[in-house]
Order: sequence, then C-alpha cells, then structure tokens
Amino acid sequence: MTARAQSPTSLYGASVPRSGPAAIATTPGTLLQPRSTYVVAATQASDDMRVTAWQDTTHELQLLGHFDFPGYPLAAVAAAGLDSSHVATAEVGAPGNLWLQSWRVGSHGPAITGGAMEGPNTRGDARLRRLV
Repeated sequence: MTARAQSPTSLYGASVPRSGPAAIATTPGTLLQPRSTYVVAATQASDDMRVTAWQDTTHELQLLGHFDFPGYPLAAVAAAGLDSSHVATAEVGAPGNLWLQSWRVGSHGPAITGGAMEGPNTRGDARLRRLV
C-alpha cells in the first residue's frame, strides 16, 4: 500500500488589498486552547505598510481591524507569532532600514507595543535602537 499526500482543504478565508510584499502569522495556541486565536497579515497597501488582524472563530476569520504606517513602502516583510496575543514583524523599507516591531492582538485589532530600527538612517549604528 502506497501512502499519498493529500491537498489541504480550505475551510474559510479572508483577503486584503496589497501592492507588494506580504507576510502572514498566527498567534500560537496554549495548553488549554491549542488552536490559534488570531491571524495577522503585514502587507504593502499602496505606499503604506498595513498590519491587519482577524480572529479565528472556528467558523470564519472575523476582521478585527488594521494599523497603517503611511508613506512607508516595503522592500520585504516577515511575521511570526510570539504568544497567544502577540506577534512580531520585521520590515525592510525602501531606504534600507530594518524595522522590528511587536504587536498585541485583541478584539480591536493590532496595536504596536514596541519596536526598533537599524540601517542607513541610524547614522551607521549597528545596534538596534528602541523606538517606543
């Protein structure tokens, strides 16, 4: 008997407009609730970076909200879940700066909780500087 891989079945989904790089992450589950509660997308929307959050209700992805950084075009972006209500994003902007940011995700959408930057606009300082 030969085992064959099966294609995943889509249960439900969501979408956001984007015009460039995008990254998706989920918040990790907990021992009591192993399923991820939140899904977050970091995208380029026009000339803005946008972080959008949804809650996985087990029946649908319910849009919670988004946070925009106006006038911040992206060259690359990544996202990762940290715990049941936090994610991190890393963005490389068009000027070559690397931004690392942490986000709290809750019923009102994503809220930035901290961040740091490194790159050409930090006057050659190779260390990350705390912004908030």
